Amino acid sequence: MQYALKALAGMRHGEVAALTWRAIDYTAEPLARINVVRGYSSATGQLKTTKTEDGRAVPMHPTLAKIIATWRLSHWARLYGRQPTLDDLVVPTRNMTPIDAADAVHAFKADLEALGLRVEAGERRDRGGHDLRGWYKTRCIEDGADSLIIRRTTHAPPRDVNAGYERFTWATICREVSKLRVGILDGEAQPLATSSATTELRAANRWRKVVTPMGLEPMFSA
Repeated sequence: MQYALKALAGMRHGEVAALTWRAIDYTAEPLARINVVRGYSSATGQLKTTKTEDGRAVPMHPTLAKIIATWRLSHWARLYGRQPTLDDLVVPTRNMTPIDAADAVHAFKADLEALGLRVEAGERRDRGGHDLRGWYKTRCIEDGADSLIIRRTTHAPPRDVNAGYERFTWATICREVSKLRVGILDGEAQPLATSSATTELRAANRWRKVVTPMGLEPMFSA
């Protein structure tokens, strides 16, 4: 899910780590709106405003919408043991906290290696989260999207006089993002691997009970 948000919405890691379900506006049309207003600092362990202190809105690409829908309706509850609330993080750790940037990069490189994909990104560095963000912007433009409009989905508007005259409608921004040609191989988001069964059981056991003065009592009915 992290990779999808970075590659199909152009979000920074800190923005993904801080994203809550409340920040997704499904009433927006023609595409749902991801309101990027917070970031997570792995250095300080604190939630803050975005890197530039300016929020922005990103259209939810149709393929990303499929992935997020499956994640929310099925996978999230299976991994964390309960249904998400609006104030829950979209992609938290097992302890419901924001994912650290270093951990995310380590996992990303391990996944690339496991899939037989290239980990190196040149002579001086390895792959990182911004490679997915860069892929999003590059592929949108290569697929015919206007680079100026796509930039509004990855960065806040420039602080100059000219930017004040560029007032793109939401429909226009959605149109450009929709030009990104990317889909799911069989048309549907994939189920979780069976290796997740133990994790699911642990999550369910952790959240099914709470400590009360009388001992352990069930939170949810069977």
